Amino acid sequence: MIPEGLPDFKPKLRFGVSVSTYLQNTCQVLALRWNPANSPPGTLVVPVMFHSIAKSGHLITDTTTISADYFNHFVMHAYQLGFETITVTQLVDFLNHNIKIPPRSLLMIVDDRRTDHYYQTYFAPLYQSYHWTVTNAWISNPSTSADLWDENAQLEKSGLVDHQAHGVIHNIPINDQATPAYIHGEIYGPIQAMLDHFGKRPIAFIWPQGQFTPYAVKLARQAGYELGFTAYARGPIMFNWIPLGSIEQGAADPLMVLPRYWSTSALADLDKAVGYSQAAQVFYAGQKQADLAYYRQYCSGYPPLPGQ
Repeated sequence: MIPEGLPDFKPKLRFGVSVSTYLQNTCQVLALRWNPANSPPGTLVVPVMFHSIAKSGHLITDTTTISADYFNHFVMHAYQLGFETITVTQLVDFLNHNIKIPPRSLLMIVDDRRTDHYYQTYFAPLYQSYHWTVTNAWISNPSTSADLWDENAQLEKSGLVDHQAHGVIHNIPINDQATPAYIHGEIYGPIQAMLDHFGKRPIAFIWPQGQFTPYAVKLARQAGYELGFTAYARGPIMFNWIPLGSIEQGAADPLMVLPRYWSTSALADLDKAVGYSQAAQVFYAGQKQADLAYYRQYCSGYPPLPGQ
C-alpha cells in the first residue's frame, strides 16, 4: 500500500465501494507506474458481462438480456470513445506488471455456453472490423454435447473467443451453504475439461452467479487461477487499483474478485469509466514529482526512471 505522505488516486465511488491495492511494495509500484515502456497512469479496463442478446423488436422480460440495437449502440459508442478489447492474458500482465495495453481497454465477457451462431451474429463482425475479441465464461458441464464443444473449440482456434472457467454445475452458487466437495468440483472440474476440449488451461474463474466465499477464493488460487470475476458493478479497473465492496474485500485477494459492469447499463457506464480515467491522469500528473522524489530517496535498488 502507498505509505502515508504519498497519496493514491481516490475518487468518489459508489456508496460502500473503496479502492483496494494488491501490490504492497511502494518502490515496485512506482517503478512499474513510471516506466515509459509500460501503460501510463489513467489506463483503465472496463470488464462487461453479457448474457443474451435479443433480436430487434423482441420483447425482453428478464434483467440480463439486451436488444441487438442496444448492443450495436454500445459497440459503436465504445469504438468512438477509443476503446479496444484485450484478452484475459493481457489483463493478467497489465495488473501484475503494468504492461502496455490500450489506454481505454474493454473486456467483453459472455457468460454461459453459446453456439457458433451467437458469436457469428454479434461478435465476429467486430473481430473482422476492429479485431475485437470476446471472453467466454464457459460451463464445463458433462451434459454438453460434442457438437457444442467442437463449435467452441473452433472458435477458440480462430482467435475470436477466449474461453475461461465458469464452473461445472454452475446453477448452484458457491456460497456458505456449498460443501467443500462441491466447491472443489466447480473450481477444479473445468481445468481438465478445457484442457481436453480446448487444449488450454483456464487462468480466470468467473464466479457462477457472481457468488464466492473466502475459502473458494483461496482454493481457486491454489488451483492456479490468476484472476476471478464477480457480478458486482463496482467500477473500472486500473493498475494496482481495484474498486471493491465489503463482500469482496472480505476475500482478501482483490485480483480474484474483480468487478464487472452489467451489459444492461454498460452504455452509460462507459462514459463514467472515461471520467475516472481522465481524473486519474490529472491526479498522477500532479503526483509525479512526489513519486519520483520518493523513488530517488528510498528505491536505490530499482532501475532509474526518467528524470532520475
